Amino acid sequence: MTRTLRRWLALSFAVVLAVSVAATCLWSWYDFRKSSLEERKIRAMDCAALTQRSLSHSGFGTSRKGFGMAYAFDRDTMRKLCQVFEMDYLYVYVVAEDRQSITYLVCVASDDEADKTVQETRASGTQIEVQLGKDEHRILDGELDAALVTTDNENGKELTWIVPYRDVNGEIAAMIGADFGFQVTQRLLFQRTMRQLIPILLSMLLAYVVLLLLVTRRVVQPIRKISARMNSFVADRDKNPEPLAINSVGEILEISESFEKMRSDINDYLARIGDLTKQQLEADVQMEVARRIQQGLVPERTDLKGPGWELAAISRPTRMVGGDFYDCFDRDGKVCALVGDVSGKGVSAAMFMSSAKTLLREKLLSGLGPAAALNAANDALCGMNPEGLFATVFVGVLDPATGEFRYANAGHTRPLLFGADAELLSPEPGIALGLFEDAGIVEEQMRFAPGAGILLYTDGLTEARSERSGFFGEERLLALGASLPAGSTAAGTLDAVSAALDAFVGGGDQFDDQAILALRRMQNSDSDWEELPLELASFETVKKRVFSLLGQSPAARLALLACDELLTNVVSYSGAKRLRFRCRLEGEQLRADFSDDGIPFDPTVEPKEPESFESMSEGGMGLGIIHQTARSMTYERRADENRLSLWFSTE
Repeated sequence: MTRTLRRWLALSFAVVLAVSVAATCLWSWYDFRKSSLEERKIRAMDCAALTQRSLSHSGFGTSRKGFGMAYAFDRDTMRKLCQVFEMDYLYVYVVAEDRQSITYLVCVASDDEADKTVQETRASGTQIEVQLGKDEHRILDGELDAALVTTDNENGKELTWIVPYRDVNGEIAAMIGADFGFQVTQRLLFQRTMRQLIPILLSMLLAYVVLLLLVTRRVVQPIRKISARMNSFVADRDKNPEPLAINSVGEILEISESFEKMRSDINDYLARIGDLTKQQLEADVQMEVARRIQQGLVPERTDLKGPGWELAAISRPTRMVGGDFYDCFDRDGKVCALVGDVSGKGVSAAMFMSSAKTLLREKLLSGLGPAAALNAANDALCGMNPEGLFATVFVGVLDPATGEFRYANAGHTRPLLFGADAELLSPEPGIALGLFEDAGIVEEQMRFAPGAGILLYTDGLTEARSERSGFFGEERLLALGASLPAGSTAAGTLDAVSAALDAFVGGGDQFDDQAILALRRMQNSDSDWEELPLELASFETVKKRVFSLLGQSPAARLALLACDELLTNVVSYSGAKRLRFRCRLEGEQLRADFSDDGIPFDPTVEPKEPESFESMSEGGMGLGIIHQTARSMTYERRADENRLSLWFSTE
C-alpha cells in the first residue's frame, strides 16, 4: 500500500510537472518570440531611420553626383549601425521596374569576415535576379510601411525586416534590409525560456519533497502501522495487543480509532460465530450422514434391465433429505416396483420413509403380493408412528414372461400407462399407510402388451409450479405420454418426463420432493440381447438369468448344464470376438439364444457315436450333453453370426 501511495504521488507529480513544463514552454516561447520580434522590429526601424538620414546626407535620391565618395562614408557609418543594433547584415538595394531583379547600393556585415565576403558578393552595383515575396510587393505598392520576411541564402537562415527608403518626392527610391540571425534568435528564445522555466522546476521539486515528507509522516507511516496490525490480526487475536499509537490527525486518526473498534467488535462476533458454527457443523454432519443413508436407500438414479423388462427411476429431494422414495428389484424373474410419498419434509419424513421402504421390501421379498405387503407394512407403521406421519404408496409386480401386472394402491397418485396409447390408470384409492390399522387395501391386476409400460410418480411431478402456467398437472402429463415415440425405452421415457418438467418450471425453485419410476415390458426382438464377455466367467450371468425365470429347480440346473457346455465351446474353440445371450419363457418351455461371430459351425448335427469314451473329444462330449438335455434346437448363419436357439422343459 505504501509503495502504491508513493508511486501515485510520483506519477501525479510527473504528470503535473510535464503539463506545467509544456504550458510554460509554450507560453514563454510565444511571449518571448512576440517580444523578440517586436524588439527586432524596433531596432530595424530605428536602424532604417538612421540609414535613411545617412543616405540623405550623402545626396542619394536628389543627385547621383559624388556618389562614390559618399558611398565610402556611408558604408563605414552603416557598418557601425549594424554592429550597434546587433544585426548580422544591413543593406540597401534598388528594385528594377519589372520587379525581377535588384541592384545592391551598399551591403555591410557586423562580422569582419562576413563583411569581406559581402564586399566581394554584394558590392555596390551588384545586380541579381530575385523573386520578391508578397510583402515586398505590398511595400512597393504602398500598402505596407515595413514587413518581416524569412530568407534562406548562402549566408544562412535570416529574419529580415524590409523598410522602404523614400526620396524627397515621397517615391520609393530603394529598400533597406536589416537581417537578424535566425539561430541567434532561436538560441535567445531558448535561453529566456529556460531562465523562466528553471525556477518553476526547482520550486515544484521542493514542493514535492516537502509534500512527500508530510505524506510519509502523516499518512504513509500510520497506514503502514494499521496495515501491519491488520495482517497480524489473526495471529494477535488471542494476545490482546496494545492499541495503535498513531501520530496523525483528521481522517487517519479516525481510521485508527475505527480499526480498534472494529477489532474489538470482530473478536466478539467471531466468538459468537464460533459457537454457532460449531452447532451448525454438528447439525450439518448429522444431515450429511442422513443424506448419505437416504441416498443409499433411495439412489438419485437407478437403471435396471432384466430378461423381458427394463426400469429407470430418479429421486429429487427439495432438501438434503426428503420423504419421497422408490424401490425396485427382481424377485424370481418378476420385477417389483414401488413409489411412495411421506407427509412432511426433512429428517422426520426421511426416517419414516426409510421404515416404510424397508418394511415393504421385506414383505415383497418374502413372497407377499402388492396388497398383502401394503397391509402388513401399514399395521407395523401404525404401531411406531408417534409423530402421526403417513405415506401414500403404489406397489406393482410385473411378470415379464406373461405381461401380468399385479398392483395395489395406498392413497397414491394415478400412474400413467404408456405404449401404443397413453392413459391414466385409476386404481382403487386405498388408505395411506400409518393412519389406521386394518386398512383393507385390495389388489388389482392387468396385462402389459410387449413394449407397454407404466410411469409411477409422486405428486411433486403433477404439482410442480410455473410462474406463467400454474401446475404441471395430469393433463400435461397425459399429453406428454401420448407424444412419446413408439418403442420408447424406460430410460428414454424417464428422461423425456424430466426434461419436460425442467422446461415447464423454467429454472424456478422446486417446491416438493419428486420420485419418478418408469417400468416397461420389452418386446422380443434383437434389443433383448445381452452382451457377454468372451470368458468362462460369463456363465454366472447366464445362470442368474435362468434362475430368475425358473428358480433353482432341477429343470433350471439341467438347462444350465447345456448352456455351460455351449458357452465353453464358443469361448474355447470358435475364435469369436463377440458373444450375446438372451432367455425367456415361451409357454411351458424355456428358450435360450446364443449368438457369436466365430467360425461357421452348426451344432444341431448330432455327432457320430465314438468308438470309445477315450476317443471322444472334449468338444464332442459337450455337444452330446446339449443334444441330450435340450428338447429342441435351431441354428442359422445370419449376418456373419452363428445363432443357436435351445428349448428346455420347465418341469
